[in-house]
Amino acid sequence: MGDEPKSETLESGLEARKEMKTNEELLFVVKNAQASLPEGMNHRINDILAFVEGMAPFLEKDTVVTMKCRTCDHYSSCFFPLENDFGVVDRHAYCHQKKMPIHHLTLLAVAKCLNHSMEGQTEAQNLAISLAEIDLKPALKDRKHYDRQTFANFPVELDLRKEGERLVLQVGHRAGDEFVNGDIRMTVLRRSDPSFGSSTPRVDPPGLALAVEGPKTSLRQLGLEDVLEKSARERGFALNYIES
Repeated sequence: MGDEPKSETLESGLEARKEMKTNEELLFVVKNAQASLPEGMNHRINDILAFVEGMAPFLEKDTVVTMKCRTCDHYSSCFFPLENDFGVVDRHAYCHQKKMPIHHLTLLAVAKCLNHSMEGQTEAQNLAISLAEIDLKPALKDRKHYDRQTFANFPVELDLRKEGERLVLQVGHRAGDEFVNGDIRMTVLRRSDPSFGSSTPRVDPPGLALAVEGPKTSLRQLGLEDVLEKSARERGFALNYIES
């Protein structure tokens, strides 16, 4: 009889540890730091530790990843686990700076990382805007897009959109308030993108590349091949055609 409560306590303790939330990891470290501080330490240190202790219950790892990692240049929602092999894609989120899947990183490792950067994203966005506004829209101004569903020609338009981590330039036309996608799609890449699978172009950061998807005949009809080749030379990015 006397051993039974002891057994239950042990089991519940093990279960609690197994299901320990990631924010408790942070709280554990703070408590240890507070206990080990020598007397007379600058009160600002205590304030900082008290701040972290107060925030710890609200800092789940997923919350920190959303706030921090997903806005970082080094974040990818999936990755190639085998070097130089684009046939295998791992669907876990990945940190290219730490070269590790994010689910293998602890809350502390994510929270204390000082390598957060948005420079690469800004550079990619600037390239996409320049391509759209300066190079492509003027070249497409008098072009027509044939809609196979309505059997009619429409003025060609270009739609710049963000899809997850990708910046996409989509050629198409407008039907009222709706943008109708054509068969040419261009994606600004900062690195080889697993979303393309085995057909992804190789991109070695910090360089940028433009992946162009669509029939070569459509590109020629719209006069885009020459425009893109010239843009690639002048703006210094790699140009990759992916036949659809």
